Amino acid sequence: MIKKLLGIMVLGLLWSGSAYAIKFENCYDADNLAFDPITLPKGVGSYSLNPAKKDKKTNNNSKTIDDYKKEAFLKYSKKYKKKYFDKKFYESYEFRLLTKNKVMQMTQVITDDTMSKETTLVKDFDLKKISKFNIPIILATKNYLEAGGDPMLEYFRFNLSNGTVLVSHDRNFRTGLSLLHCQILNKRSNYLDYWWAVILIIAITFFIFTQSGKRLKQIRRK
Repeated sequence: MIKKLLGIMVLGLLWSGSAYAIKFENCYDADNLAFDPITLPKGVGSYSLNPAKKDKKTNNNSKTIDDYKKEAFLKYSKKYKKKYFDKKFYESYEFRLLTKNKVMQMTQVITDDTMSKETTLVKDFDLKKISKFNIPIILATKNYLEAGGDPMLEYFRFNLSNGTVLVSHDRNFRTGLSLLHCQILNKRSNYLDYWWAVILIIAITFFIFTQSGKRLKQIRRK
């Protein structure tokens, strides 16, 4: 009985730990779906080195392309559509958010066609068929999660409600912005933790009850 109880408790703890894993899969580039350069006001130049400084000749409101892109990306509300997932370069592109461990795992699987044809690209960037990166989670709220911190990688802001991912070159998400849209396929509710807690309580209560019953029988026999 003790072995069974321990087995239930271990299984419950393992399942409870995995309940905090959220997977963003089949991600595609949503830049062109969310932002159209044609909508930019006339005179908006390229990326400004000093966005706060106004240039009346080219840009009266001092906004950069990144400013307009960020506004468009934050307003983006289209639903996920599988047809936009382009497999010309990546077979799969996914993120696994391990909130308990405060780690985001990014996995990229490059197509065989790319590995064989883009030999220069593969050699120059030392690309591998499967690449996995562990990136620290630096902020987590109810609806958003941010990861980054490695100087060789970008920063990521995950929208846990609609599956979009805002990517940037800097911690404040102001420059080098791009937008991904992913499927949230493995989002488990915290209710799993609740139900496992209930199961553990029932198991422990049953164990105590049966042991107490056996003890009473032994006392009566004496």
